[in-house]
Amino acid sequence: MSCHLQVGKKKEVAFVFSCPGRYEEIEGGPAAKVTGKNLSSLLAKLRNSLNNNNLFRKNITITNAWSRVEYKKKTGRSEADISEITSDSNVCRLRSELAGVSDLIVCCGDKAKVAVEACNLPEGVKIAFIKHLGTRGLNSIKTDADGADIISADILKKQGDRRSKRRIQNDNTSRRIDVVCQSITNQIQTQ
Repeated sequence: MSCHLQVGKKKEVAFVFSCPGRYEEIEGGPAAKVTGKNLSSLLAKLRNSLNNNNLFRKNITITNAWSRVEYKKKTGRSEADISEITSDSNVCRLRSELAGVSDLIVCCGDKAKVAVEACNLPEGVKIAFIKHLGTRGLNSIKTDADGADIISADILKKQGDRRSKRRIQNDNTSRRIDVVCQSITNQIQTQ
């Protein structure tokens, strides 16, 4: 398995991220570390929301808008630029990796969205756009699925919350993933 691509056992669903980074390089596969943990949590929520028991990591295709590893210490940047992502050779690669995905492609972040749109995929497959599943992307979600503010662990602890800081952070991440799940569900129901 390359660090930018995992071909799923089923060709129903694909997730497209921006590019492999340090942890993907270390682990030798896409969506590693925190992003991978958040992806697994999202898939569990989507199994319920979409009533689809095939939504396990081993069954989905995971790829990236850019196939090369990018991170500050190695390349001086964390992502490729738009001209690289939309280059003919890169778009051809991504289109080939997504060929045959029958039901849903989820674009995780702006670079993934640009890349997938450039592929001009055939009609029929639904495409959803979400925030990147890394810490920075998820933490930009400020309200939960019910519209309630998501308050940081530090503030809640100062207000007397008895949960551990780690527990509050995990609960907040779960609430943010609920928002992402709801967004995907809403997007595919309107297509």
